[in-house]
Amino acid sequence: MKICVLGGGVVGTTAAWMLSEAGHDIVLVEQSKRMAAATSHANASLLTPGHSMAWNSPRAPIDFLKSWLDRDPVMKMRLKSLWKSFPWIWHFLRRCPPQAVERLNGLLLRLSLESTEKTEALTQSLGLDVSLDSKGLLYWHGSEAGLEQDRKHADWVSRQGLDARIISADEVLRLQPALADRRNPVVGGYYVREDRVADARALTHQLGIQLLLHGQEILCEHELQGFVKEGGRICAVRTNRGEIEADAFVLALGPWTGQALRQLKVGFPINPAKGYSMTLSLHEEVAPLQISGMDADEYVTFAMLGDRLRVTSYAHFDGFDLSTPEGRFARHRRAVDDNFPGLVDWTAETKKWCGLRPMSPDGLPTIDRVPGHDNLWLNAGHGYLGWTLAVLSAEMLRDRMDGVTGATPDGLGWRW
Repeated sequence: MKICVLGGGVVGTTAAWMLSEAGHDIVLVEQSKRMAAATSHANASLLTPGHSMAWNSPRAPIDFLKSWLDRDPVMKMRLKSLWKSFPWIWHFLRRCPPQAVERLNGLLLRLSLESTEKTEALTQSLGLDVSLDSKGLLYWHGSEAGLEQDRKHADWVSRQGLDARIISADEVLRLQPALADRRNPVVGGYYVREDRVADARALTHQLGIQLLLHGQEILCEHELQGFVKEGGRICAVRTNRGEIEADAFVLALGPWTGQALRQLKVGFPINPAKGYSMTLSLHEEVAPLQISGMDADEYVTFAMLGDRLRVTSYAHFDGFDLSTPEGRFARHRRAVDDNFPGLVDWTAETKKWCGLRPMSPDGLPTIDRVPGHDNLWLNAGHGYLGWTLAVLSAEMLRDRMDGVTGATPDGLGWRW
């Protein structure tokens, strides 16, 4: 079967790879000049089964309202984006009661753990260089109140079978000696052995090379402009460079998936959540961080990618705005200097970036046929766990398209 996969980020590219390995002919279509140019380009680079929580909670509505009073909130929905988000908000609120949240968190953890294991196995089997670090992740605190919140989460995660535990300040410093110079001393941390660091863009590019070596086709600078339909089937997609015919089509367009489906008069609640990252060089005489992780009080992540440091924060629901105002990076720089004074060479080149997480109302991807379209499939809505869930999602999509019974668990099908 010839399959056209639309979207050359990590989710679309892993899907194309799994479908190729199953014997299908693939044409992978990307609107940018190169693959992994959008959400997968410079994300946090963390695979986090031990921190895979839905953003839904009984307190979430109050927290969103409070964010409008905060001068620099980590998570916020802009008022100008509010009216466009009503369908998404309705679905989100329906999943905020405690029982719904418990179910979501349990499913997210199981999926994230399995996908992280599969991601590590894939990189090793293909010999991919993705700066993989398997030492686990450390989430440290400078306040007892924050540590107490993670203690409750660690207890729950450990009951699910992960090596997740609260550790003392001394244990934090043994894992991360660079925190000894932190301006506000750590009081403890949350360590998860199963969490990982890896570069999503590197994996996407190298899987793309593997696809080409296997005789598959990649078309960059092809922007989706519409669909050619015949009854309940898609015959071709229209792009700025002509039509592309196939037997089946996969939409893996991240936050732009909803826009594509609107052309077919199909509503799909997906909301872009904007994050910002900086990729930094270290002073030559300074050793890299021994373990990656997060300042859990400030919600700033740190990932060592070879000799580079990726620093990431924020989740702002601000439509499709891709501007990078300088003030948005003050939190990143402050977090670097507060946690690791003297680590970063601020005179060297600093790469600043923003990306849009494709947030579904429940944090789970949709892996299913599009209603009313027999040969159009979705693999979208992974939210902030797109990198964590990409490989398992690709396998589930492959199995669904190949007719394998029970290929996806309840909760990942069309539910909108």
